[in-house]
Amino acid sequence: MHILHGTWIPNSVDDFVIDGMFYLWVETSEKRRFRSPRHPRQLVGDELAALLSGDLSIQPPDYRKIEDLIVPRYFILPTVDNEPLPSVELSRYLEADLPETFEFQPWQVECYPTLTSAKINTYSTRQANGVVPMLNDLHFIALHNLTDVQLGADLLFWFHFTQAIKRLILKDQYIPALKYHELEPAKPTKSTRKKADASTSGAFRVHPSWEFIGEEYETTLQHYVDFMPLMCVAGFAESPGTVDLYDRLSLLRHFSDCLLVDVVTHTYLTKAIEKSIDDSILRGCLHPVPWPQSVGLETYQQWQAWRDRIIRTQTDQSFHLYFHLYDPHKPEDAWQLQFEVAPKHDPSLRVSLDDYWRMRPNQQKQVKQQMGENFEQNLLMNLGYAARMYPSLWRGLETDQPQGISLSLDAAFTFLKESAWVLEN
Repeated sequence: MHILHGTWIPNSVDDFVIDGMFYLWVETSEKRRFRSPRHPRQLVGDELAALLSGDLSIQPPDYRKIEDLIVPRYFILPTVDNEPLPSVELSRYLEADLPETFEFQPWQVECYPTLTSAKINTYSTRQANGVVPMLNDLHFIALHNLTDVQLGADLLFWFHFTQAIKRLILKDQYIPALKYHELEPAKPTKSTRKKADASTSGAFRVHPSWEFIGEEYETTLQHYVDFMPLMCVAGFAESPGTVDLYDRLSLLRHFSDCLLVDVVTHTYLTKAIEKSIDDSILRGCLHPVPWPQSVGLETYQQWQAWRDRIIRTQTDQSFHLYFHLYDPHKPEDAWQLQFEVAPKHDPSLRVSLDDYWRMRPNQQKQVKQQMGENFEQNLLMNLGYAARMYPSLWRGLETDQPQGISLSLDAAFTFLKESAWVLEN
């Protein structure tokens, strides 16, 4: 029996920006004789390559051989008598009882990185992290028992977590990001000791990147961290000096950030799109190379002010804004896109703005108390943000008491097809 494992492992580099890679490895019921610290129940070399390419149909990028991409990584695993314990999944097939007490010890395991080739424009392809589609395929194979391979709890966790992250990416819940990195001053030498080196005083770099934004992302992290198996935080790029595992939340956040950057920067772009974003922050974030100090500070300050406004809007707002599309009673009449609000603490208390503006002052006061301080001001501001994504909403803002807008049948269909899912965010 073969148990397929895998997890995210950050690179062991001492740098401001640290990436990583998702690795697969196979635990087998047959014990091999390896010199410690090599894991005795693992597939290695040609056997590992044969299982990955044959039974699991994994294709390496750029016509390379799987065995050329296999690398050693280290996992801190429960150990008894200088031998790693089998996983829970494998122990069922071995009919072995797992001991109640054990110690942790690092073990070397041969792993395969989940690389793929991504076409980024008409002429170029680049290697990218293909963990999401690969986990989809592996889950399908295991679910339908198409081979004698079972997914370990660690790999099952990553499958479900990547599905949640994929939904956030598809809903565009991310923004371009700039990360400020203050450089350490260079150590003085004999030739520079007598005069200050102005080029290293207060030196910094700005690193373009991408980041998730919104409450749903943070809620997703907090939800999945409670179900994260210990095996997921046990992998290291080099043999660890201690048996300390990664912090679960930090590793989930690192994986999510790296995956987002990888997905966005490997998105296929036409020449027209490339031309439209020339000389913009988007181009820099799609080609993330650190900016020198001479060009990065002003842009970073502008971006930070823009980001802070978005963060304050999302975190300080105490109500949800909804857009409810009503079909007409008669086919020839217009469709109605009505504006509605509900307090975050109780979304069931939804109120249409059409009803709100007709309320008596004492009734409006009760609604304002439910929706939070400066409700009407925040309402107009958020309707303005929504109108930037769906310009037809500007018609509803021509009055100081916005209620909604009318749409033709074609416009209503276009709204449902192209814009509703964006406003849902």
